[in-house]
Amino acid sequence: MRRGCVIAIVIVAVLLVLLAVGLWALWVKLGRGAPVYQMIGWMCEDSGSYPAAARWYGKAVHAKPRDGQLRLRHGDALWQARDQRAALGEYTEAARLEPTWTYPLNRKACAEAELGDFAAAQQTIDQLRKLAPKDAYTFYCLGHLRAAQGKDAEAIRAFRQTIDLDAGVTQTYPELAKLLEKRGSTEEAVKVYEDGARRGDTDCAQRLAALGRTVPPVTVPSPSPQPPTAPPSASTSTSGAPPAAFGGMIAGFMVVYFIFWGFMMLLFLAGWVAQLLAIYDCARRDFPDPVNRAVWCLVLVLAQWIGALIYYIVIYRKGEPPLQPPH
Repeated sequence: MRRGCVIAIVIVAVLLVLLAVGLWALWVKLGRGAPVYQMIGWMCEDSGSYPAAARWYGKAVHAKPRDGQLRLRHGDALWQARDQRAALGEYTEAARLEPTWTYPLNRKACAEAELGDFAAAQQTIDQLRKLAPKDAYTFYCLGHLRAAQGKDAEAIRAFRQTIDLDAGVTQTYPELAKLLEKRGSTEEAVKVYEDGARRGDTDCAQRLAALGRTVPPVTVPSPSPQPPTAPPSASTSTSGAPPAAFGGMIAGFMVVYFIFWGFMMLLFLAGWVAQLLAIYDCARRDFPDPVNRAVWCLVLVLAQWIGALIYYIVIYRKGEPPLQPPH
């Protein structure tokens, strides 16, 4: 019996090690929880709780620090939460991780322009021109920079080039129209606002309504979704308590989910160990008929832990038939 206990302990130890290795491999495969954190961050962001979204995206970035897309989403959430410097750091890191991807550079250039670092913004735009010289977003970033520098004529020219290359870059319309209004070209600005409103830009529609003009219906299909190029405008919602609490509930549910399945795996392994011990004990019993031993072994193999439970009640607890004497 002592030998059987030693064997059982060794088997349990090996199975626990294998379980731990398997769970760790699963955790690593799932990005150390990054998808869960990213999902909660997206839910908080969609609810308007940008500080909470920034925290959850930060957890995802900590789990997968070399994921450029996560860095980009984290930067957007930080920008919305009014932490512009931290957002610029994430845009810079995303651009470093994805050197051929223009979206982080677009964000980075516009963020640098809004923060007043015009020299750095110009360097980033020069990078964009090398990567995508005919891309509409490159000219949009250039227009954004020139507008921040107060060079309205150059900004207007860059924004017009953006629309000529891709009329679906809807955020260009309100910025261009505002510059035209500033220069006194009100009617030309109204036409730009109308073009933007037809493409579904809400800023253009709101400005037309403020000017007392008729807001045209949306008639141009929206372009295929693309990541925004400029850092999003900061939201006034900073409370974030309900979405954050909901995100915490989701995280708690995921933890309970993993604990539940880990517990189920342990029960499965315990049943397997019980099955092996029952087979070992059955082989040592002195059955009067070898057929009985074969039947019990077959029951234990097929019925697994249920067979082990039946064997314990019928054979092991009663101690009949007795164990074979040691040779």
